[in-house]
Amino acid sequence: IFISWLYPDLTSDGSSVAERFDYSQERNRWLMVTVEPVSDGREPVSGDLLKQIGDGAYDENITAVCKKLGGLNAPIFIRWGHEMDSPNNRYPWSHGSPDDYISAYRHFVTTCREWIRNGYYIWSPLGVAGFADYWPGKKYVDYVGLIVFGTTQIDILTLGQPRSFTEVFTPLYERVIAFDLPVMIAELGVEGEPAYQDAWLRGLF
Repeated sequence: IFISWLYPDLTSDGSSVAERFDYSQERNRWLMVTVEPVSDGREPVSGDLLKQIGDGAYDENITAVCKKLGGLNAPIFIRWGHEMDSPNNRYPWSHGSPDDYISAYRHFVTTCREWIRNGYYIWSPLGVAGFADYWPGKKYVDYVGLIVFGTTQIDILTLGQPRSFTEVFTPLYERVIAFDLPVMIAELGVEGEPAYQDAWLRGLF
């Protein structure tokens, strides 16, 4: 699930965290929560979000979301500030200063550990050029989470043909194994014609 730390009780689809947690428990699954550190518009806004986080300006938001997740009293995966290496500035926290990102990430994890007993923290880059500059260190990461999408139309435009799951996943995996931590697929999807999607997913398995 995805939540904004400005609204820690609600997921991105409008359901409550408690509802999604109950759903996962009924199926004997662990919940993975992607916490999005969005800005609340405080001044100055432009370019300073990560530094503000590292300096403690969002401690109230961090504490609120970590207390909420800790109150579930179950093992939980926590993914904070994903795609921080995205070159197109997709998120307010992406493609900023690596040093500021590392400071903010460490600050979040350190604070959360005070409230969450069984939390496992996922560092989740896109894996593009320069992604390793955002590595916060093994002390603050339990899993590396990869984002694996079969983007048919983009592949055709840029490569002339779509890629299989293995062709998408393998180079990403090879880039992150040097961190010597377990690797998981944190997001997964494939677009295209149903027959292609079926073949892509069969290749995954």
